[in-house]
Amino acid sequence: MNIGHTLSQSARNFPNRPAIVYGGKSLTYASFNERTNRLANALYRLGVACGDHVAILMHNCPEMLEAMYACFKLGCAAVPINFRLHPKKFAFVIDHSEATAVIISSEFNEPLMEVRGLTAGARHLITLAGASGEFLDYETLLAEEEGRWKDVDVEPDDLAWLFYTSGTTGVPKGRC
Repeated sequence: MNIGHTLSQSARNFPNRPAIVYGGKSLTYASFNERTNRLANALYRLGVACGDHVAILMHNCPEMLEAMYACFKLGCAAVPINFRLHPKKFAFVIDHSEATAVIISSEFNEPLMEVRGLTAGARHLITLAGASGEFLDYETLLAEEEGRWKDVDVEPDDLAWLFYTSGTTGVPKGRC
């Protein structure tokens, strides 16, 4: 079963109930699901496909959950990165995981560009704010897409996420 299906189902069964409450912001299951579907459509349009890996480098926020669930719905492996890592270590994770896209909070725009040469395999950089140069704007991508999505069929052994250690005694190591 696709993990993203749990969100799709909750949006159908409880559309007006709160799914995410973050500070003064609240998203219902319907709006959380629609935004997640828009991101899945945007990633798909960019060429991100089932089985690809998408790195996520951001503080805890609603967009982090949207990115995770968009990956699940698309059949991609989400690669959440510890935001406390040094830029060279998060560049290692992006490269080692073979992430085709990276979704980040804006405070990581500059650090990511400083190590961009180490993340050449990541074809798409998506930021929550401050998009310029190589960066695509997260909200613009969502605004350009449809809010409907059919969750991709996945196999029981398909990778849903890939977590890396902090690499305190060497390079970070991936664990699924």
